[in-house]
Amino acid sequence: MRALSRKPSERKVSPASLLSTSLSEEFFRLLSGDIPRLSMPAEEDLCVIERQLGRKPEGQVFIARRCSHGKPAVILTVIGASPWRGPLPPFLWLVCLHLAREVSRLESKGVIRELQRKVDLDEKISSRLAFEETSLWGLKRRTSRLLGVEGFDLSHRCEGIAGGRRGAVKCLHAHLAFHLAFGEGVIGEECLQMMGKGRCIWCERIPEACIH
Repeated sequence: MRALSRKPSERKVSPASLLSTSLSEEFFRLLSGDIPRLSMPAEEDLCVIERQLGRKPEGQVFIARRCSHGKPAVILTVIGASPWRGPLPPFLWLVCLHLAREVSRLESKGVIRELQRKVDLDEKISSRLAFEETSLWGLKRRTSRLLGVEGFDLSHRCEGIAGGRRGAVKCLHAHLAFHLAFGEGVIGEECLQMMGKGRCIWCERIPEACIH
């Protein structure tokens, strides 16, 4: 998952990517079994998400985690089964501007390499990560079956939390999004410990972009 960009995009949402109301409700029931804080976005939430992303969100959006101020922090996106042009949006996306900046700071300090060494050398951590990768892939596969397509990202193999090979610490934004959404996630947990240092992880003042 890449760091958020505030630059607006001219690409519009394809109507074919949107889900029917009944299918959206069915997805919500499926996903809420794994994601305890999942919620359907209100109109004001969608306005906030658009400002966070710098463009309109694509496909069917669910809020996988809200911040302490009640604003969208992680979103989950489902794209309809009709043909889709361009890259698919992330399944889980860290939209909290504050946390996205904090994670980018960690990445700039070389934390990805540090955490990758922990995964490679610590069997307990690598086992936890492998279990989490399998869990996320299983949810993606159940999502794809509900859509009636073979695979959410058109792939037939289990992959890492941030895509790519299993066991790879590829993008801390993706790992933190997974942790915040699922309430587990060994790499996201490490990120929070590095950022938190005994204080609240959320911003003290709500950014203008998050005020409806």
